[in-house]
This record gives sequence, structure tokens and C-alpha cells, in this order.
Amino acid sequence: MKRTLLLTFTAGFLFVTLSSNDNGASGTPNGIQTAKTGCGGAGCHGGAAATGTISVNLVEKSTSMPVTNGEYKPGSTYIVTLASTATGATKYGFIAMFSTPSNTQAGTLANATSAKTKITAKSSFLVAEHSSPMSPVAGFFGAVFEWTAPAKGTGDVTVNVAVNNCNGNGSADAGDTYNLGTATFKEGAPASVYDINGGITVSAYPNPAANTLNVAISNTSANSYQYAIYNINGAVSAKGQLYNNINSIDITALPAGINFLKITDGTSQKVISFNKL
Repeated sequence: MKRTLLLTFTAGFLFVTLSSNDNGASGTPNGIQTAKTGCGGAGCHGGAAATGTISVNLVEKSTSMPVTNGEYKPGSTYIVTLASTATGATKYGFIAMFSTPSNTQAGTLANATSAKTKITAKSSFLVAEHSSPMSPVAGFFGAVFEWTAPAKGTGDVTVNVAVNNCNGNGSADAGDTYNLGTATFKEGAPASVYDINGGITVSAYPNPAANTLNVAISNTSANSYQYAIYNINGAVSAKGQLYNNINSIDITALPAGINFLKITDGTSQKVISFNKL
């Protein structure tokens, strides 16, 4: 069962037809509500809840500092990174929306920088979604875009995210799985990385980092781990083995920007993101 401290992702059937909505889930009959409930009807995806992981990361653009306490700074712009894993998926699709307590648009979305990602204006909302089916690398999906937080006094901001993990055969069958969930950001000071994990817990610091990334691993009985680092396009930048619960990885040669770190202990895995200076 997936668990999280600050972000609660609940599994349910996600019906988004990538075969007929290759250019974004907002084009389904339920439109942007797909991010919250999915869309029913003939020809939609079947399948069960995914067993992979999801993480949602916020980094304040002006300072390159990651969110650390579940709060947003009104008016600040954040780089949002979504990461998800699902065994066997050959194509991914997603939709993400930010809303206020009165169910209106919370802040603005812009600058979808990852491949096959776009910002769409629909039904008085802005959503981030796929522009065409996204291919996984090493079993994970990633998307990056910017969110500018709303003005002071808005209150809690709810983020709804749906990720489709598809077999890519164009049929509505049980080979397609999903992740569907909700996160709440409190109004206040800068905030953090929200994770759903399948057992193993991983944190990385400092974040951002220039030369050395310290990695802390817990909630596992293993004494050795495999790691891989991927850039935002999914290419492997580094890989190796770790033997302790506190480790240091030399990242001097990595490209600057958002990177993904995947840790595997043999039975479960975790993907988090970090910013390389």
C-alpha cells in the first residue's frame, strides 16, 4: 500500500483514453475533472491501481530552494516536477490542476519544459498535461512545469494529479493502470517534496547541490542498494551501488537542472528529484 506524510494519493479507477485523447486528458468528456475523478463511458481504460511510486516536488525558482514544510509562499514561482513509476508501462499520460478552497484556479501554470508536456486553458482553469503519449525511461514518467502561487489570503491550495500507465496497444483493457491523487499546500513559508512510496524512504541533501549529494535511506531492512540518476529527458547520467543508510554521491559531472534519483533495495524502489547547480 502506498503511504505518504503530507501528500495523500488515493487509488481509484482512472479512465482516460490515450488512444483517442493522445494530445491531453482535458479533451475527454469530463475535461479537467479527469484530474479528480477520471472519465467513464465506453472505450475508456480498464485496469487496476499501479504499484509504483509518485512524487511531486516544488523548487522555488528565484532561490533554487526546495519546498520543505508543505507550505507555499504567496506570489512565488515554483518549478514543479512530477515523477511516477509503474512496472510494464510503455506509455504515460497525465493531467494536473491547482485549485482554491472555492474551486477556482489557484495561481498560474506556465513553461512546460519537459518533452510532450503542455499547459492548457479550459473551463476557467489552467492544467498541465501531456501533448502526446509520453514514453517511460527505466520504468518512470517525469514532467516539469512552473506554478506561480496565488496572492496572499487565498488559503490552502489543492493539487489534483492523475497519471495513466498504459500498455500502448490502443485498447481499453486491463493492461492500463493508474495513479490518482490529491495534495494540499498550506499558505505560508516555502515547502517540500511530497512522496508516495512503497516502503523505502529516501531523502537527498543539500538540494540543490553542486558537487556532492548526500542520500539518506530508511524504512528498509536491506544493507545494499542500487541507484540510478536520470536527466529530465530520461537518459541515465550515473548509476552504482550504495551500502549504507547515509551515502554520498559525486554529482560534479551531472548537467545542471532537475535530475531524478532512483533507489532500489531489491523489493521496492523510490524516485525523488533534486536540483543540480
